[in-house]
Amino acid sequence: MGFASPDELDDQYSEDKEAAFWLNMMKAGAAMAAGESSNTLTNFAKGFTVGLSGYGKDTGELRKELRDDKKEASKTIYGLLKDGKSEAIANRALDIQKSSALTNILKTEVGEERERLTNEVNNEVANRKLTISLYKTFADMNFEAKKFNVSRDDLNKSIEMAYAKMMPDDLKILQAAGQITVIDPNKPLTPDNLRATPEGEKNISNIITKDLSGKITDGRYKQATAGERGFTSSGIVLNWKGNEKFDKRKAGDAIVAYNEQRAENIKAAGGQETPYIASQDVQFADVNGGKIDFEKQTKRMQDYFKAPGKNNTRSLLDLNQELFINYKPK
Repeated sequence: MGFASPDELDDQYSEDKEAAFWLNMMKAGAAMAAGESSNTLTNFAKGFTVGLSGYGKDTGELRKELRDDKKEASKTIYGLLKDGKSEAIANRALDIQKSSALTNILKTEVGEERERLTNEVNNEVANRKLTISLYKTFADMNFEAKKFNVSRDDLNKSIEMAYAKMMPDDLKILQAAGQITVIDPNKPLTPDNLRATPEGEKNISNIITKDLSGKITDGRYKQATAGERGFTSSGIVLNWKGNEKFDKRKAGDAIVAYNEQRAENIKAAGGQETPYIASQDVQFADVNGGKIDFEKQTKRMQDYFKAPGKNNTRSLLDLNQELFINYKPK
């Protein structure tokens, strides 16, 4: 039987403490929903009791299995924090619990231990307030509708909005804890002059990916890559030789959007390309200054492009010869 390292024990304690906090918050939310108490503030305050009033004490009482309830608790709290009133109540509850915890520490501890526990409480409260602000921002940006599958750009925007709602003292604590850093050291610590450190961004990302079972996608990376390639997955070339109007950024945006839309159209058509998709390819090429590489087309698409229109009218290929390249009539 092996023994856990000190770091592993610290990680386990941290996870147990956090899980207990969220479970208590879930219970408080359930009590509110059931109308067990008319005192909303009291119910919220109960949820913040674990890990603050007895911070640093009796850690053995925190059970590992409580972690399993964290995801459910996170979604419950997300629902509670959708409106501004609940956000204000949650922050007020934290202030009450912080005051109680610090009073208890001042009465019972001295010297370095008092300083250590005081710093831990301040750090914990600042981080929980950031979490509250983030949850409210996620709700404002309707992340739930996307099943918390969000782009890196949207996540960064939500982080900026969350910081903007926090008090300066809490921001200073997050800075001291290495969660945020100033952009310009010569300017004061204000929401528009700070950003998350790699550690801070990792912690925030975990809220999306672990607590809320979401996913973060690097949308601009896909678009930048598509712009560099210069052509769609269906062989529509935007960076053809001689195209002086080609713009990588605009092309990347257009290519990614069209690839996704075309894939959806094929799925809706039962998994096959159709004459409608052929006409859409021609339209995309025309609007975006592209050329349809005939040699890169599937046999089905080649046939659609060459097929006569209704009432034996001219084909898409005949009508739009300037939009095709690498076509060799037989």
